[in-house]
This record gives sequence, C-alpha cells and structure tokens, in this order.
Amino acid sequence: KHAKRNYEITVSAEFTKAQPAESHPLKNDLPSRSGAEYNRRMVAKSRIKEGAGPLTSHNVYIGKNDFMFMGETFPDSEGTNLFNEHTLKRIASLAEKRREWAEENGKKFYILVCPDKATVYWDYLPDGLERAETTRLDQFISYMSENSEVPVIDVREELTAAREEYGDELYYNYDTHWNSNGAFVAYTKMMKRIQEDFPSAVLYRKNDFNVKYYETYMKDMPYYLGYYDSYYDEGPVYSLKFGPAAVLTEKESDGNYGQYIFCEEWEDGYRDNLIHMKFKSKNESAPSLYMMRDSYAVSLVPFLKESFSESSFDWTYDFSCDEILDSGADVVVFEIVEKALDNLGIPYELLAYCEVDKYASKAYSLLHHVPESMNLGDITKVDEKALPTDIDLLTCGFPCQDISIAGNKRGFVNEDGTKTRSGLFFDALRIIEHCKPKVAIAEN
Repeated sequence: KHAKRNYEITVSAEFTKAQPAESHPLKNDLPSRSGAEYNRRMVAKSRIKEGAGPLTSHNVYIGKNDFMFMGETFPDSEGTNLFNEHTLKRIASLAEKRREWAEENGKKFYILVCPDKATVYWDYLPDGLERAETTRLDQFISYMSENSEVPVIDVREELTAAREEYGDELYYNYDTHWNSNGAFVAYTKMMKRIQEDFPSAVLYRKNDFNVKYYETYMKDMPYYLGYYDSYYDEGPVYSLKFGPAAVLTEKESDGNYGQYIFCEEWEDGYRDNLIHMKFKSKNESAPSLYMMRDSYAVSLVPFLKESFSESSFDWTYDFSCDEILDSGADVVVFEIVEKALDNLGIPYELLAYCEVDKYASKAYSLLHHVPESMNLGDITKVDEKALPTDIDLLTCGFPCQDISIAGNKRGFVNEDGTKTRSGLFFDALRIIEHCKPKVAIAEN
C-alpha cells in the first residue's frame, strides 16, 4: 500500500577534506505581518500571566519562571489517563511483532520516548496541578520491560539530572519542544544504548561541538495566542568543530506552515519541517539508521545524521516495512513524544481525507503527521471509482445546519432537488457504497 516516493535529490554525497564548522541560525529573516494569524490577538494581554489557563482552544497555560505549557500534556503528569491492561498488552504485542520482523530482516528495533515538557519541568506548572506517583509512561516502561524484548529508551532521569547543568535551558520557554540541549541529552542516552548492539556507531561528546545561541522561531504557544512577535527566546545550535560529517542526499517537503515559515533554510535545502530526509556520512563503518519520528526529532536530527553511515528520517508514526527495507537501515528507531503514546498501539495507515478549508487541512495534516497531498479536496468532486476497495474504516462528519432544530430544517434536499449542505451525507454514502469498508461511521 506504500507507493514509492519520488524524492528530490539535492546533493551528491561528496566531502571536502576540510570543511569549516558551520552554525546555522534557527530563525530566518522573513518579516512577520502584524495582521497575520500568529499576531491576531486571541486573548487579552492582561490575561497572559502566571497561573492563567486554559487560554484559547489550544489550552495554553502560563507556568512559573516564564514557562508556557500545553494543557493537553497535563493528564500525563497528573496520571489521569492511565492505560488499562488491554491497551498495554496491545502495545507490547505490536512492538514485539515489529521487533521480530526487524530481526528477521537483519535489523534492530528500538523505541525512544521523548518526555513532555511538563514531565521534566513539573515544578514550573501552575499551582493546583499535582504530579502523580504513577504516570502512563511509568506504566508503559514497566510493562514493556516485563513483557517485551524491545529496547525502550527512557530519557527522563537523564533530563532531570541535566537541569543541574542546563537549568531552564533544556526546553524552549514558550514552545512545546525541547531545544538542542535537551535533544543532546537524549541523543547521548540513545547512542550509548545503540552502541551496545552496534559498537561502530559514533557517539559525539559535548566537547566535539561548538555551541552558539540564536533567536529561535520555536514559539508555538505565543503563535496560538496571537502574540508571536511579542515574545523572544533563544536556542542553542550545535556544530561539530571539525565540520559536518554528513550531507543531505534526499529531501521531501509538504510546504511551510505554522511557525515553520520562520525556520532557517540551510544552503543544501534542509529545513526543520521536511517530512523526509536522508543523509550520507563520512563515518562509513558506522551502521545505518531509519527513524519514524515526530516534531521532537527536529532537534535530534542534527546529531543523529552525523553518527551513522546513512540516516533516513520520515515524519510519521506509520511503521512502513517497505520504507524501512528501501532505506537499507541496520538500526530502526520509533521516536515518539510522551503525550502521543497511544499511537504505539494503533497500526493504521491513513489513505486519504477530504477537506475544502485550507487551514483545517493544514491542521489535519499536522495532527495526523501526513502530507497535505493526501487531501482529496471537495468530496462532491471525488471519483469513487478511483478509490481503493480494501478500506477498513471510513468516517464522515457532514454539516448539521439543515437538519438541526437550531437551523433552517430544510433537510437533505432543497425544493429544487439539489442537495443542501447537510446533503453532503449522500456523497459520503456514494463512496461507502463503492468502497464497501468493513466499518463506516457517519457523525453529526
């Protein structure tokens, strides 16, 4: 079911004898617009103060020490979203199947869990939120250690200890994500574990890098609040003292959106929001890597690309056997942020979606880690005969205005026989009748 991608080949894998150390800024010089959505005030400035939240539909909270948090991660810290036994069993079973497949194909499979910001800086959360004795991540780590042979790389202890050295500079103040300091701590733990199986994997130490600080574009919470330009933060950039060991050989983008419009583009075309990238390194004796990843890998990629002979990164939670085999990787890593642990137990493949609103389409693409090219657009113009017929699940949410007691109650069809907005249900039914999914859900 996985079509071969036509990747853009960007550079040949050739190295000069002595490349100078490079340090790329985090934020480009694209001028922001005062009336743009990221500067369109969604909440009064007076409300953005310590202890406030939830602010806007994104559930932004203002914590202590000038930290912002996303409320969607609080259940992880408070232990209110614990797994049941069935879910843990399903996650472990799927992980074992993936490990067995990897070993049958001469590969090693690992899971790397990136902690929520609230997990590492729990003491900066607004008052009234209490840290649970047992969290969902605790459950996952414990269950996997007892019921699976998959190595799970848990970096919470290392990140907590690193606060002694880095203080508040492991995660961005106004963003969901860790910065390169936090990523370096995780990279070190991950590479030490991989070296147990692949001694030739290269682990770079802190003193191998020059570290400079630059203004960052990573400010997703001010973006959601409509105050993107009102907040300033910096982040570290690590560059090997003796020059980069890796060059970019493939890249694929699904466009620039959200705060990523402000991320720096390197000379070779690399950007933080590429959905696929492949690198070739001078470290030819090292193993090769394939990583399924999310946005937390943005700060990991600059380290990992240097440590393997070849490395491929796909922004997806889809475990694609075809993509992994095509990559030729020895090491297979599933990187996932703590708040998204549910995705470890749902082996699904999204085939397509329909959305006419461009902003909703971008949001859907981000939430489900898929390219917008999967959007079929206007459902009334979709040719059902061009769709696959091996679909397991089809869902549709059709407009309610014409069948709601709060609406005009026209029903599904106008007097002239044309469909009302709620009549889009019939287009979903048309597709259902042709594709015959095992399950169809119509929601209103």
